Amino acid sequence: MNALAPLPFPAETALLDRCDRLVVWSFRHWIVGFSDQRHWSLVWRELSRRFGRNMASEGVTALSAVVRTICGYARRNVTYHQPCCPCLAADEYRIVAFIAACRQGEWARAEGLAEWIVAQDGVGDLVAAGTQLVRAMEVRAATPLPEDATLALH
Repeated sequence: MNALAPLPFPAETALLDRCDRLVVWSFRHWIVGFSDQRHWSLVWRELSRRFGRNMASEGVTALSAVVRTICGYARRNVTYHQPCCPCLAADEYRIVAFIAACRQGEWARAEGLAEWIVAQDGVGDLVAAGTQLVRAMEVRAATPLPEDATLALH
């Protein structure tokens, strides 16, 4: 088995921790927002509620960069579920694992996971965007995230 491969993933978003659920929820809404921009407003409001307006602005910018990089350099069609679906697609888990590797400063793992998601030309951009997203979210890391009652993933 490849040392950079993610561990077997949970099949449901309910099995993820709060931070990972927020990543999946935000990613899904951002993707759907390309068809219905109201979803982008949902992400903005949720990140503002959790992190304040300044950090939410940085977080939305970083999330947009993550999605834009994935869309621009994807190795293949990326699978994801609709925002309210309780299931977790393999690609969604790869993104969660990638963000977790960035959060933990495991750069070789982050780059390896990025290579599963995007072509080589996009790896650096994805790692940079993932790092930016983590930094925006970690400013409030000392403060526990509120309960996820507003995140209708299940």
